[in-house]
Amino acid sequence: MKRRHTVDVVFALGLFLVFAVSVLLVLLSGAEVVASVQDSSAERVNERVCLPYIATKVRHYDEAGRIRKGQFGGGDALVMTEEADGMEFVTYLYCSGGKLRELFCEKNAELDAAAGEEIGDAAALEIEERGGGLISVTCRYDDKESDSILLYVRSGQEGLS
Repeated sequence: MKRRHTVDVVFALGLFLVFAVSVLLVLLSGAEVVASVQDSSAERVNERVCLPYIATKVRHYDEAGRIRKGQFGGGDALVMTEEADGMEFVTYLYCSGGKLRELFCEKNAELDAAAGEEIGDAAALEIEERGGGLISVTCRYDDKESDSILLYVRSGQEGLS
C-alpha cells in the first residue's frame, strides 16, 4: 500500500513538472514574440512620424512663394517662409546628427544646425521638384531603409525655387 502511495506521489509530481515546463516554454515564446513586435514597431515609428510631419508642414505653408528647396545642416532642406508683425521668419526642415529637425528663426539668422528641434530619426532628407507643384521628399534612415512621400503644393506655385 505504501508503495502505491509513493508511485501516486511521483506520478503527480512528474505531471506537475511537465505542466510547469510547458507553461515556462509558452511564456518564453510569448516574450520573444512581444520583443520582436516591439522591435519592428520601433523601427517603423519614423514612417509614422517624419513624413506625415513634413506633409503637415507643407500643407500649413501652402501659399505661393512660401515653400522652397534649400540647403541647411549640410544637406537638403525644406525652407518655408512667413511674415508676422512686419518681420520675416523661416522654418527649416532638415537632417542633422541623425535626426530630422525643425528650426524656426528670423530670416537671415545665423544658427547652428544642431539648434533645431528633433522630430525623429533620419540620416538624410532628399527633396526633389517633380514639376506641376509636386514635391518628392525621401527620408533616409540608414544605408538600406528609406521612405518617400509625394506632396502636391496646391497654391498655384510653379514649383520649388
